[in-house]
Amino acid sequence: MVDALFRADDTDARSLTPWQQGISVYRRNVAAVAEAALKISFPSVYRLLDQADFRALSLALLHTHPPVAGDWGEWGAELPTLLKATSAGRQFGFLAPMASLDWQSHRSARAADNRFEPASLSLLTDPGLDRVTIALADHTSLLASEYPLLEIRGWQQGQGANAGEFVVTGTPRAILVYRTHYRVEHSYLSPQDHFFLSGLQAGRAIGALLDELAPTDFDFALWLERALSQKLIQHFYRL
Repeated sequence: MVDALFRADDTDARSLTPWQQGISVYRRNVAAVAEAALKISFPSVYRLLDQADFRALSLALLHTHPPVAGDWGEWGAELPTLLKATSAGRQFGFLAPMASLDWQSHRSARAADNRFEPASLSLLTDPGLDRVTIALADHTSLLASEYPLLEIRGWQQGQGANAGEFVVTGTPRAILVYRTHYRVEHSYLSPQDHFFLSGLQAGRAIGALLDELAPTDFDFALWLERALSQKLIQHFYRL
């Protein structure tokens, strides 16, 4: 329906019937609401693009992926992919990854509060942990990029940064997105932590992951303490 509303041309309002004029007003209202919603969901992208480009991007998203629910906060997941295909996205490779970081941060902020189940810790006594894994909190997500996403985000928020911090790395750096209380947090992950968390997201057993990490300096006890303090864990469960 939204796509159909935006197909008609109303460049000459004088030639429109009263019904068409009403549709034109409605279209402009929908476009304004869409742009306002994306400003909230993608604040970094909004600051990086000029207003005309951001408005064009929001209109393009309305055409290609109109909202399917009444909550505008649930709309926008496809914007990083759409942005990557634009001239700005091709010219500035960090824009699409920044959009992904924005969207995951937005989703983390809207996720349900985590309720850790301490009784499930008893499963850690299972021999070998070969049939036990961890359900991560809904507010937790991972992404990786060779661009200095957290430095760009910090710079936008007024945090000081040295020019040497804005570098493109040869190997993508993993980022953890999570929420403590009402604040969304971000942190770079070591390769070992990223491997472990990715394995948990895939439903792999703790024991199998620890076996693969045995040649490294990964310390499960230290990771568990940190994960609990960051509220990353919902519960332990048997596979």
